[in-house]
Amino acid sequence: MLFGFLYDIILPSIVIIISGFILVITVMKYKAALISYDELEDKSEIKRESELIGDVINEV
Repeated sequence: MLFGFLYDIILPSIVIIISGFILVITVMKYKAALISYDELEDKSEIKRESELIGDVINEV
């Protein structure tokens, strides 16, 4: 009876811990993906701005 009671307590705890690790890993991967998309967007925005500045300088 004691071991059955401990098993009922320990098993859900392990499931919760594993689920927490999976959630943390997923959030870390999502954050890394968002940062990489942001870097790509920043590069394209800088390129666009430099092209606009170049066009303005060429017109003057």
